[in-house]
Amino acid sequence: MAVGARWWSRVVPVLAAATLLLAAGCGGGGSSSASDVPALHGTQLQDAGLVEGRKVWAANCTRCHGVNGQGGIGPKLAGAVVGDFPDISDEIALVSNGKGIMPAWKNDLAPAQIRDVVRYTREVL
Repeated sequence: MAVGARWWSRVVPVLAAATLLLAAGCGGGGSSSASDVPALHGTQLQDAGLVEGRKVWAANCTRCHGVNGQGGIGPKLAGAVVGDFPDISDEIALVSNGKGIMPAWKNDLAPAQIRDVVRYTREVL
């Protein structure tokens, strides 16, 4: 076997293992993408704010809260966030200012992005 072939035979298993570890660590299992935004009532269009919220969620929140909000490092949000934050402004304040291990996002996200991701957690997850 040539030197290049021997090298490759050692690299492939390492790459495969790394891929599995990354997949397991990104979102806590399940689907590999954030929950779909439902169509607006009676149309095939999607709410632009919820679509933006899904993008913000996928880019910033899944590593702690899981792809579908099932929890991980951060708490479960799917099906729980409205009960935990009946007033949407309280959830927006937490996302903006952070608390405990929850980071503050007000310096990284625009207010509209924070509102959109909060709506996504409440209306889609």
